Amino acid sequence: MAVLCACQTAATESDEIPDEALGLPMGLLLAGVPHVVGTLWPVHDRAATLFAVRFYERLDACADPLQAVAEAQRWLRDAQVADVLDYVTRMQAALLPGDTEAAAALSRFRDRLVQRAAEDRPFQAPEYWASFAYLGP
Repeated sequence: MAVLCACQTAATESDEIPDEALGLPMGLLLAGVPHVVGTLWPVHDRAATLFAVRFYERLDACADPLQAVAEAQRWLRDAQVADVLDYVTRMQAALLPGDTEAAAALSRFRDRLVQRAAEDRPFQAPEYWASFAYLGP
């Protein structure tokens, strides 16, 4: 499986050859990678990070990548500030000593989150969660 949470990793290059679906996901599938998760447009860094963490948790629980993508998308869409703060806390606890850049980024994210109302859903807009796509059987 290839999980590509960077910007536009599931997009195809249809401008130059409109009758063919080319791109990184198709190349991986043709090379024998059975499952590819990517993004269709530029994604927000924090949303991609939270999606990836939740995706792997769900994949571990259900062993179905398509289901894990759908569940991670729904979670990201519906997550309230408290849910996201829980993930930020867990990610901070998992950092290796000396990973100061990631620690600082997570602290800044936490600081922004605690200023929001508890019932806010910071990633409810489709631009945050709808970009993630599954390709494979």
